[in-house]
Amino acid sequence: YTEKMVFLFLWIKWSVLPALAANACSYISANEKKLQNLGRTGFLAGDKVRHKIFGTGEILEVKKEEGCYAIKFEKLKTVRNISFTASLEPE
Repeated sequence: YTEKMVFLFLWIKWSVLPALAANACSYISANEKKLQNLGRTGFLAGDKVRHKIFGTGEILEVKKEEGCYAIKFEKLKTVRNISFTASLEPE
């Protein structure tokens, strides 16, 4: 190994990797908090809701892994997946 390769290896090990690890931990922690909050929406399959653009609809399925509801809106022909973070009002 050349001196440059050893230096590069040590620089990556002691400078880059800890920073990447810290960023990854921070990202994971933030997303875990978001996911925990998403599960506390209060809507269940069968609930009627109102969306400000799509109007009134019925929740057909709660997709926790995807973070969304499958909703059949009265004005639309197809079922829409709407994020847990979307503003929905009980109808």
